[in-house]
Amino acid sequence: MYNATKAAREIVLTNKPVLIEAMTYRIGHHSTSDDSSAYRSSEEKKKWETLDNPITRFKLYLQSQSYWTDDEDAEYKKHIRKQVRSAFAKAEKTKLSSISTMFEGVYKQMTTRLNKQRSELQEHLGIYKDKYPTHNFESI
Repeated sequence: MYNATKAAREIVLTNKPVLIEAMTYRIGHHSTSDDSSAYRSSEEKKKWETLDNPITRFKLYLQSQSYWTDDEDAEYKKHIRKQVRSAFAKAEKTKLSSISTMFEGVYKQMTTRLNKQRSELQEHLGIYKDKYPTHNFESI
């Protein structure tokens, strides 16, 4: 990765575009509705968690160079968990963007079909407002 990034930097400095394809393994599920144990064995998951996890590999490297210790790691994780919990609590109090924003930025210009879908959703939510948590959004 270091060499790829170094080479990419040299290319960028000449005002040319560059793409680094960096592949890694997704250990977790795709979403809350996905159970990856249906298509991935626990042995496979454990192998990737221990051998090919870039975070674990980097941590072990830092420890081998005496730049990082298990105590520092535990303290840092504790500190970060606290920060994440605080950020979640703050985010949960914030209203969500307007529902109609999910239709924006899909295409350079809104298609007729997309405009129709947005109108239908707004009409549906207007009729059944009490069935949806629309109060969580800035607007419909």
